[in-house]
Amino acid sequence: MIDIIAKNIEVEIIEDIVLDTVKTALKVLEFDDDIEVSISFVDEDEIQALNRDYRGKDSVTDVLSFTQYTDEGFEAFEDEPVYIGDIVICTERARNQAEDFGHSFEREVSYLVCHGMLHLMGYDHIEEEDKAEMRAMEKVIMDKLSLYRDPSRRNLTNSGENFNQMVDGEKLMKTGFVSIVGRPNVGKSTLINAILNEKVFISTDKPQTTRNNARAIYTTDDVQIIFVDTPGIHKPKHKLGEFMVKSINSSLDDVDLILYVVDDFGRVGKVDEYLLDVVNNSKKHVVIVVNKTDKIPVEKFKKYYEHFMAMDFVDDVLGVSAREGRGINELRSYIASKLPTGPMYYPEDMIVDKTERELVSEMIREKVLLYMNDEIPHGVNVVVESFVPRRDKNIIDISAVIVCEKKSHKGMIIGKSGRKLKGIGKSAREDIEVFLGAKVFLKLWVKVKENWRNDVAEVKRQGYDINNI
Repeated sequence: MIDIIAKNIEVEIIEDIVLDTVKTALKVLEFDDDIEVSISFVDEDEIQALNRDYRGKDSVTDVLSFTQYTDEGFEAFEDEPVYIGDIVICTERARNQAEDFGHSFEREVSYLVCHGMLHLMGYDHIEEEDKAEMRAMEKVIMDKLSLYRDPSRRNLTNSGENFNQMVDGEKLMKTGFVSIVGRPNVGKSTLINAILNEKVFISTDKPQTTRNNARAIYTTDDVQIIFVDTPGIHKPKHKLGEFMVKSINSSLDDVDLILYVVDDFGRVGKVDEYLLDVVNNSKKHVVIVVNKTDKIPVEKFKKYYEHFMAMDFVDDVLGVSAREGRGINELRSYIASKLPTGPMYYPEDMIVDKTERELVSEMIREKVLLYMNDEIPHGVNVVVESFVPRRDKNIIDISAVIVCEKKSHKGMIIGKSGRKLKGIGKSAREDIEVFLGAKVFLKLWVKVKENWRNDVAEVKRQGYDINNI
């Protein structure tokens, strides 16, 4: 039961959007129980009194939440809905913020209800990590309601103005999610590394180097762009391949912009046709990024431009050279111009949403791929088994296992007298030390797990869980 109490506005005006937002939030949060929640709309004096009485702050805020959530969850009684708490919204503040953002009053009410529902369900934004999680969940819910696509909002954010509005005490900025898509080995990871001016994703000359969706974050004073790197599209040949393809499709669900990366025009074929069809069906803004322009003659780039601009779902075609750094600044500016205005989703010093262990594992796997050339294409993975900083010393002891599928591969990775494994370890250690800013003692072992890419349990154990996409 959703009880809407409105003293200074007609309930009919906001009833539908309130009900839709509550139901969508519960669905996204996978809360299936019948619930009871009260949502009240009050004036500035009333919400100021509530802040003063319950929070000890003599201030006017846009929304307050009074949750019944505890460490044990919600108290439940048989045959009765679960009472999750009360949300109180200041009608005047909602109207003023809607005007500031350039979108409708109903859309602002939806955001405040979404924000309040997350508080009721145990989310908070006191700590930076919790704030990032809550902001990301807000975006998922609002995107499900198709309310981040408000045309008036997009017109306002594309006007080039410098916005200084505040919500919950935070400065608003151009912020949003960008999916990087393309067939294998067109330089998607290299492109993200160039945009961030940091090496956050491994990149080699081998296709399908990226195996899951990872987020990289580019932040300045006025912009935060969250990039989602995806595996190159291919026909899955094993359970790991199924994971990779599903992760591509999921990466398009909740983004503001898709960068579709290509390189050699002569290689645009059936894989591109299939992937472009997927991108077209996503109904998102699409920009074609032609990478490796340092190797593409002007006439060939012109063919690219004409070919892709003839597609009605493509917004623009831009050329860059990720390795040379050409066109990167222009691409950053273009992306920012296409994003909505909103709060910062991740802490400003965060550049990737992976743990140090996961990044170390990727660095080691990169060196394996580089050292093995074409001998072992993709049947290898790396699992970091221990990651232990020493007390009172800037030293980290790391133990990792290189997993391969065949006994013959194990010998090839180790090499004659262990030389190849030693080279892999030395090269990986040097990169890891720079990344961690500490001295590293790295121990590597090689283990055989025959046909591991077709073993669902083993694929999951090694960090690729298709059920969590």
